[in-house]
Amino acid sequence: MPNAAVFTFHKFLIFPAREKTEKRLKDLYYAYFMLFFSPEKEKLSTDISQLMKTLKQGKRVHDNIKKYFKDPNDRGPAWIGEITEGSAMQTFVNDVRQDAFERIRKLGGII
Repeated sequence: MPNAAVFTFHKFLIFPAREKTEKRLKDLYYAYFMLFFSPEKEKLSTDISQLMKTLKQGKRVHDNIKKYFKDPNDRGPAWIGEITEGSAMQTFVNDVRQDAFERIRKLGGII
């Protein structure tokens, strides 16, 4: 079982490089899923933020988040909204795009 922070960090690192749209959507879904459902949400966010600061790939993760999550209607939140459409996730939160935007932008103190 991979470390939750490393797994999520990796998803944010690789999603833009995916050629197939469905793979990109899955990467973002898994990352959002981890941030939403983790029993240790604060620790997970702190650990991901720490990885962003300490690993050389952290700048790329930071840049990916800034590029794809500029606002709740940007590509990142829109893709997460698209892949969660019709899923149980829609019953947990009123606006998945807004929630995804806020949770993800908080990583590394981007908001």
